[in-house]
This record gives sequence, C-alpha cells and structure tokens, in this order.
Amino acid sequence: MCSKQYIFPAKSKNDVFCFPGTETMLSQFPQEKNISITSLKSLLAGNAIVDIGDGEYIHWLQLDDSAIEYVKHHVC
Repeated sequence: MCSKQYIFPAKSKNDVFCFPGTETMLSQFPQEKNISITSLKSLLAGNAIVDIGDGEYIHWLQLDDSAIEYVKHHVC
C-alpha cells in the first residue's frame, strides 16, 4: 500500500474494498460490533487498543491528538 493513510472510516463491509490497495487483500469481518466501552475509554484517554484477531498481525489503533480534542469539544 502506497498511501500514508491506512485507517479509513467505513459504513459497510462493501466500503472496505473501495480503499486503495484492498483489491488484493483478503479479510474476515467480525459478526458483532467489537469496541467495548472499556476500549473506547482507553482510546479517549489517549491510549491504544490492539487487535490481534487475525492471528498473524498486531493492529495498533490509537486516536491522534486532534481526534481527542474533537471529542472533548463536540460530545456532550
């Protein structure tokens, strides 16, 4: 993948295959929503959550400072 951006918002599973580089990728999608309140609180505190669900790669996910500031100012 050539893009520096590698995390994208998706509304549906079909959206995933519109992103750059995904035409050659294989994936499995969880059947259930998978970010709990505990994980959300970790993200909002500036920490990371780690996805090890595919058994091969560790996926580190962490909000950047602008995302945390957005939440602080836009969520009641």
